[in-house]
Amino acid sequence: NPCGVEGACYGLKHEDYLIDRYFDYVVIQPGVGTKSGERIAEDIQYVVDFFRAANPDVKFALLGNASVYGNNATSTPYPRITAHYKVLAEQGFIMADWGGLVNDLIHETVKPEGSTMPYFKKSFIIKDGFHPNMLSGYLASLMLYCAITGEKAEDVPTDMFQESVMETLLDGQLETSYVHPSDTNFKTALTVESELLGLHKLVDRYLEEKPYMNH
Repeated sequence: NPCGVEGACYGLKHEDYLIDRYFDYVVIQPGVGTKSGERIAEDIQYVVDFFRAANPDVKFALLGNASVYGNNATSTPYPRITAHYKVLAEQGFIMADWGGLVNDLIHETVKPEGSTMPYFKKSFIIKDGFHPNMLSGYLASLMLYCAITGEKAEDVPTDMFQESVMETLLDGQLETSYVHPSDTNFKTALTVESELLGLHKLVDRYLEEKPYMNH
């Protein structure tokens, strides 16, 4: 549909901006809400057809976010979205359900090996109660990368966040995205090597076990 947001896209359809539709991979992350749940199959098929028309061999990956599991300001889960994960996997989608891992960490059904800290909603979500922080972004990127390449997350270096530029970025998010720095512990998860390695191992476990296939 044409974009209806005032001052954005100038009334054009979003697809009109994609002059070149030829991609090797297309990554989709569904939104949340009742309409997303009702329309996910129709909307994703439209996206698949849109890019496959340019490259019949294009591969699709799905990022499953944390909000669909109810890890948001309203604590509202959207099971109609997660119910499609198994179907999409069976259709050949590359699945990176980082939200499922986050959900289990929050509800303490899993814990990183050697972890000494608790995980809770604000470990992954900023002060607005909905949007992911840098820890969520990192887990999503890591899981997607490993799902596409077949590499093990355990073999991915964990020293990136020791760099001074990353320290500045982490402190910046603490300042702008939280009322009080003590509201979250995402920086600890990213900068303590043993904690981060435990998360890497969980990423491997979830990619191997595919928990969404049993939902």
